[in-house]
Amino acid sequence: MLDAAGNSVAYSGARTRPEMSEAPAQDVCAIGNILANARVPAAMLRTFQADPMAPLAERLLRTLDPDKPLDPLSRNSPLAIVAASS
Repeated sequence: MLDAAGNSVAYSGARTRPEMSEAPAQDVCAIGNILANARVPAAMLRTFQADPMAPLAERLLRTLDPDKPLDPLSRNSPLAIVAASS
C-alpha cells in the first residue's frame, strides 16, 4: 500500500504461496508470490527506479524480463506487481 505521502508498506499473509517477497520504497512497492526466487521484487524495484523520468508505462514494462514467458503457474515466472503513487 502507498499512502498520500508516498510511504509504502507490504504484507504477505500466511496463505501466500512461496516463493514470496516484497520490496517497499518511497513512492513504489514491488511484491509477488509464486516467484522464481525471493530476489525478484528487489530486482524489479531497481529496474523501475533506474529511469525516473521515463513514462510510467515504460518503467513498468521494463521490470518484466522479456526472455521469460509470463506463466503465473510456473515457479520460474518473474511475476510481481509494481505500483507507483505518481
